[in-house]
Amino acid sequence: MNRSRNPIATTRIITMISAMCFVALSGLTKSASADEQLFYPTEPPLADSGWTVRYNGLLVACYQGAMDACDQVVSDRGMISGNAVYDYAATCGGRLDIVTARRMSAQMFQNGIPGGKCSYVFG
Repeated sequence: MNRSRNPIATTRIITMISAMCFVALSGLTKSASADEQLFYPTEPPLADSGWTVRYNGLLVACYQGAMDACDQVVSDRGMISGNAVYDYAATCGGRLDIVTARRMSAQMFQNGIPGGKCSYVFG
C-alpha cells in the first residue's frame, strides 16, 4: 500500500508536538516571566472588624513587598481559602492573577518545592 504524504502537514504536526513538549517540560523557574514581572501590587483588603483583622499587618507588609508576609497569610492554619484576604495573599499582593498563582502553586507542589510561592517567585 503506497500512501502519499503531505510534507507540509507532517511539518505542522511535528511543530505542534514540539511546542506541546516544550510547554509541558518548561516547568517552573526561579524568576517570574516578563508578564508576571509587570504586575504591581494592588491595595490590600484590610478589615475593620471580624476574624481577618489579625491579618492586616501581614497584608500591608505583603503590599510593601515582604513576600514572606504573603506566604504567612496563605499558610496560616486559621486562614480559609477562597476569601478576599486569602486570594490577595495567594496572588502575592495582586502581583499575579489568580489563575497564574494557582498554576504556580500546583507546579511547586508537583515539583516538591517547599515554602511559599511568593517568596520563591519574587524573593
